[in-house]
Parts: sequence; structure tokens; C-alpha cells
Amino acid sequence: MCKNLIALTFTLLAAPALAEDAPPPECQSPVTHSDMMECNRALLVRAEERMKAALQALRQAAAESDPAKGSVPVPSDEAILADQAAWDAQLEADCQASAAELGGGQASDIEYLGCLGLRMGEREALLLESAERVRGQR
Repeated sequence: MCKNLIALTFTLLAAPALAEDAPPPECQSPVTHSDMMECNRALLVRAEERMKAALQALRQAAAESDPAKGSVPVPSDEAILADQAAWDAQLEADCQASAAELGGGQASDIEYLGCLGLRMGEREALLLESAERVRGQR
């Protein structure tokens, strides 16, 4: 029951939080399953774009940092990319498992997309925090 709320929360509440300006047109008033899927897809595109920008910010901060000047370990670009690849694989597995718990069908579809979007938002925040820590030691 609680898992069903993840997708619904993403669809109805996360739209303004993810949007830099306004929710996508697909999210103005999602009512049907198809509406909710289109809204979640649009939100997912935004979440992925923001996460990729945060990843790039961390990579740039690490490339510009001087490890000798700070106490925070600065990851190599290879380590950052490997960590992201591992996270991507875990994300897919976790969200597929979450959707499978609902037994298939429309709720599973929405749960899957909602899970991806929420997790990408969490990852974005973590990447930005890491970039700030690395920048702080310049």
C-alpha cells in the first residue's frame, strides 16, 4: 500500500519540486493511467537531466580541485563514473523490484516510473552535495 503512494506522490507532488518553472503540460491534471504515465515520463526526463547536470558538476569540481589543499578525498573521474554506473544498475534493480511487488499492471507501471524519478532526485542532491564539498577545498 505504501509503495503505491510513491508513484502517486511523484506524479502529483514532485512535479513542482522538479520543475524549474512550472510542471510539464502533461502534469496539469493527470486523471487516467495514460495521463499519469505521460506526466511521470515528462518528470523523469527532467529528473534525469538534473541528475546528469549534478554529475557533471561533481566531475568538473573534482577536475578543478587540488587534492593537496583539502581534507576531503577528491575522487578521480573514473571513480565518479564507476560509482554512477553502479548506482544506475542498482536503481534499475530496485525500481523493477518495487514495481514487481505490485503484481504488474497499471499500478506497477506508475510505480516504476515514480521510483526512478524519486531516486534520481535523491541522487541529484547527493551529487550536488559532493560537488560542494569538493569545491569547498579549493
